[in-house]
Amino acid sequence: MKRRESPISKASSPFKGWTNRFAFGAFIALSFSLMLLGKADTVAVERLRSTVADLSAPVLSLIAEPIATVRDTISQIDSYRSLQQENARLIAQNRQLMEWQGVARHLTSENEKLRTLLNVAPRPFMNSMTARIIADNRGAFARTLLVDAGYQQGVEKNQAAVTEAGLVGRVVEVGRRSARLLLITDINSRIPVMRQSGGDRAVLSGTNGDRLKLLYLDPSKPLLIGERIVTSGNGGIFPPGIPIGRVAKIEGEQIAVEPFVDWGHLEYLKLISYRPDDSLLPLGFAASMQAIVNGPDDGTRGFEKASAGGAVLSHP
Repeated sequence: MKRRESPISKASSPFKGWTNRFAFGAFIALSFSLMLLGKADTVAVERLRSTVADLSAPVLSLIAEPIATVRDTISQIDSYRSLQQENARLIAQNRQLMEWQGVARHLTSENEKLRTLLNVAPRPFMNSMTARIIADNRGAFARTLLVDAGYQQGVEKNQAAVTEAGLVGRVVEVGRRSARLLLITDINSRIPVMRQSGGDRAVLSGTNGDRLKLLYLDPSKPLLIGERIVTSGNGGIFPPGIPIGRVAKIEGEQIAVEPFVDWGHLEYLKLISYRPDDSLLPLGFAASMQAIVNGPDDGTRGFEKASAGGAVLSHP
């Protein structure tokens, strides 16, 4: 059965045909008109855009508030979960550390008993304190630092200054509330050292530059690039085994050592008091090694004094 068209549909049929025919062209013309309007009157377009933005701002703000609330709630939930996980991890770590502490105490007690039975000489006395750097006097002719601790805080002359990276220098002047350190890079610095791998003794000298110079090493024991240099403990100034640097360059008898310490990021130092039992050292050894450490600027006379004082070095 054929459907009958209503009178309204019959009347609107010509308009529908016209609209379908010219709609696409009309939209294109409207687009070009808006583009031309924007180019012709930029101020008017900017005002219209600002007006629309002003009208839509309250609505957008109203929509953004619950979204921000939900986002903050989710973030707090995630933080709470992270805190729970971190708390559980710390509890487990603390439990493990307590177990290791018990083991360490037991081993310490057992070690002391065995040392007593074997009549082993006691370990050298070592004590330490922390000091903050308050002045950096590194220049072309001297490399020193000033720290905020003096003899009132227990600082003593010739204490070793270290960081987690290695040796920085030693205390050369002590005041009431401050102390001056001579850096290992200073040209007046002399440090009894050894190869960490082989144990061959030598003396490390500062150069007033970024690198150090290795002296008096036995030429029959050649070094390799990258070998670690540590303190030997000779003379009783520096504890043995403190890292200093790596061999960076070898040219004949000239051996350059790159320090481990990052000089641009020094803030706090640990000052170490080291007192070995002098009775265990050969006669005159400690005094002669002290002469090397406090040697003069020429880098040779201190070693001559040491030899005259009766030092017997392994590899002069």
